[in-house]
Amino acid sequence: MGYVQASRFNKLRLSGYIFVSYIIELFLGLDVPGAPSNLRASDVHPESVTLDWTKPRSDGSSPITSYIIERREALSNYWTQAGTVDGHRTNFTIPNLRPGTEYHFRVFAENEMGVSEPCTISTAIKLPGGAGMCCLGYHFRFYLL
Repeated sequence: MGYVQASRFNKLRLSGYIFVSYIIELFLGLDVPGAPSNLRASDVHPESVTLDWTKPRSDGSSPITSYIIERREALSNYWTQAGTVDGHRTNFTIPNLRPGTEYHFRVFAENEMGVSEPCTISTAIKLPGGAGMCCLGYHFRFYLL
């Protein structure tokens, strides 16, 4: 759970005597934070989603410095970092999403010891829109012969 690290070794010679001192850092009881909880999409628009979550039950005995927000399209296996927020905030709006697309979201808590396990929304969030969006900027005419 914790560790002891010798961070510096000092040796000083004065009048024929040698003085040795160790500066030791103690990190007893410090750990990564627990995962955030209750992740939900509180506001869904065609090109953005606002996520809210609850802070972890345990901060690992070290203040949470930030939250890392990731997203992935439902048909993909690759997560992309959508942003980070200060450790005091528990919401984030993800901009520049594709209308009509399904996304998965997850949030990690971070402190000086590392990053938590993720909190994930269990089902994909489908953004509204998408109909007719495939042909942005193009107009087609159909002729019946």
